[in-house]
Amino acid sequence: MSAYANPAAGLRPVRLVASPPASEHLQLFDLIIDQIAERVADKIASQLRPTESPAADQWLDSNDAANYLGISRHSVRRLAAEGSLPTEQAGTNCKLYFRRSDLDSWRCRPAARPSRLRSVS
Repeated sequence: MSAYANPAAGLRPVRLVASPPASEHLQLFDLIIDQIAERVADKIASQLRPTESPAADQWLDSNDAANYLGISRHSVRRLAAEGSLPTEQAGTNCKLYFRRSDLDSWRCRPAARPSRLRSVS
């Protein structure tokens, strides 16, 4: 009960520590911001790197290629006949096949495609 009678009996003295100057706070803050910016930049860069997925080398027939490019099947076959669109064919009068990665690279060449094609994301 004596602790309740004397309020200062259970308290220890508090030692005051001088705070660092404001310039040290700013330097620490800048260091933290730089580290956060580096982490964010690394995350963004890793997401922007092209990754080869199995779908990139998927083979499409002329119907699927037309749907993928957003144009008609007739246009796909015409572009393939002109040599504008990369294609594979097992033999004469056989079905045409298109590699999806080839269609993607063809789509990225603005001079090679007609302006009426819509882009697919």
